[in-house]
Amino acid sequence: MRRYGLRAAADFTRILSFSPTCISIIRWGWGAGASTYVGPRIKHPYLMITTGILGLSICLAAAIIPITSHESIISAIHDFISSILPKSPPKKCPTWIDASSPANPLDSRLAASSGTLKTELSISGDYSIRKVAFSRGGSTIAAVAEQSSNTNSANRIYLWNAKHLKNPTLLPDTQSNNYGTSTAVDLAFSPAGNFLAASDTNGLDVWDLGSCTDSYNSAILPSAITYIPGEAAIVTIDEGDRGEILDPNTGWSRIPKPLSGNNSTSWKYTQIAASRGGADIATTAATGTLTQQAYIWDRENGRRYGPISAQQQLTAVNSVDFNPNGNILAIAGIGATKLWSTGRHTYTYLWSAINTTPQAEAFSPNGTTLAVGDSDGNIYLWNIYTHRVIGTIRCPIGDWQGLTFSPDGRTLAAYARRSSRIYIYHVNYQPVRG
Repeated sequence: MRRYGLRAAADFTRILSFSPTCISIIRWGWGAGASTYVGPRIKHPYLMITTGILGLSICLAAAIIPITSHESIISAIHDFISSILPKSPPKKCPTWIDASSPANPLDSRLAASSGTLKTELSISGDYSIRKVAFSRGGSTIAAVAEQSSNTNSANRIYLWNAKHLKNPTLLPDTQSNNYGTSTAVDLAFSPAGNFLAASDTNGLDVWDLGSCTDSYNSAILPSAITYIPGEAAIVTIDEGDRGEILDPNTGWSRIPKPLSGNNSTSWKYTQIAASRGGADIATTAATGTLTQQAYIWDRENGRRYGPISAQQQLTAVNSVDFNPNGNILAIAGIGATKLWSTGRHTYTYLWSAINTTPQAEAFSPNGTTLAVGDSDGNIYLWNIYTHRVIGTIRCPIGDWQGLTFSPDGRTLAAYARRSSRIYIYHVNYQPVRG
């Protein structure tokens, strides 16, 4: 009798010692079954039940089978169950996102002359567009939007097929298609077209457009971001008056000589543009009681100069943009739009014919045209060679947030502040005269 009692006590002790293994198997199998992909919103109940039974069976078997290595058994069972699980399909971006094929730019002897409304893109819900960008080949239009009435906004990144312009696709993300939980700031495609960078006031994220996965994220808090044309590096400016240049070719390390200002947290940057090669970086910024002005950062020595807009008595600056060659910076402000020569550090021309406030601007990819949107809802097409307006596009709204050309220059996207719509215009061209 005593012998049977000792045997029962030993069996019970063995079961207790093996219970972590049983619990581990049951919990792992239950979780695997709950997360295994077999269709939209469908779990894998058979795997959950089967694994539960398997774990209980092993606990009972422990009473009669000597166990010497719990870890090896867990590993073997995990490997076996993993081999028979249905495999989740890999995340991929929509097939119409072509990251490899560049667009064919228009002849530099053509200048934009007019535009006709092609369509309106809109997003549902309480969201407003903050930034719009075209992919390298022009096949994709991307927009970052934020919830307008929620202080803890759930930002979203939308993708449209530029050929069909149907309902947008949300960029796949780990947060239920929401990107970030604070104010959306900026958005930019890499020059090679294989990455999409987006920032909010919580940090910077970069998505790989081959797999639609978040390939890089940083806790830096940029107020504005841009890619350097012709390079893979990203330029960021934060409200601490500091700039960083991040290079993915070196594991997203910071370029040793960062951009530096006065290191004052009172500075607020709203826009950034980089010249080809990144020798000059332009920003719009305001500090204290001063209105927003334009500044130039020298990449070689990391110093900030300006405000260059104060030289022409601009009371406030709304937008800056470099031409494709990087030798001209357009500055749009109250009452005027000006061209700044980056080589001579002088203004080459002053346009004061616009009686309202220029709010947004964009150079055409061939560099012959500057589109300027004003507060009355007009978009003026300026011929760079003749210094004249050769076309006007009338829009239903004003108060522009931004303008952007497609890579081939034949499409112009316009979007307003606090609006959920993007206006897509087909742009007509004519030979440059003068």
